[in-house]
Amino acid sequence: MKTIVLLALAAIVFVLGVAASATAQSTTIAGEQFWFGQDGKTFQDEVNFLGMKPIGSTKWFLSVWGQWDEGWGQITPGVGYNMTSWSSVTFQFGVEKHPGVWRTNGTLWVGGRGYNSLLILETGASGYWYKYLGTKKVSSRLDLGAISQRFVGTGPVIQVHLSKFVVWSAPVTLKTDGSVSNLSGVTYSFY
Repeated sequence: MKTIVLLALAAIVFVLGVAASATAQSTTIAGEQFWFGQDGKTFQDEVNFLGMKPIGSTKWFLSVWGQWDEGWGQITPGVGYNMTSWSSVTFQFGVEKHPGVWRTNGTLWVGGRGYNSLLILETGASGYWYKYLGTKKVSSRLDLGAISQRFVGTGPVIQVHLSKFVVWSAPVTLKTDGSVSNLSGVTYSFY
């Protein structure tokens, strides 16, 4: 438990430091996503945050990813590498709210010319998880694409940009039973 608290505090300090420095190279994003659970009636929500800060003038950067909901949470600090101006990878190792404690996370981002594609793969004590988001900018304020998140579903997504906020929504179908729900959220960028 002591390890979890120390790691969480270190990650919070890192995120606050990135938010405070808020340079063009630093990124801090916080968001809330919500959906109706697999029964179609239970409201669920989840808070997410991502922080990235370059290491000097190199292609390497520090990163931290966190998620919290009512019964579970994780925090995974790590390191990333900008392979090109339009692609990056990260590897993170951290803790989750589970008796097994440890969790790892890897991401791949590819983007440019109005396209963005993000794949997050995780494994740890509570099992395997993934999220994919791919979008194409169709106007200065509108993106269209697809989203898929384990335990929530897969479907088309629309994103509306309002200054530093992005409001998004996706009708999703759960692969296991074909149930349909709506996954929606709002994201705020500190940069």
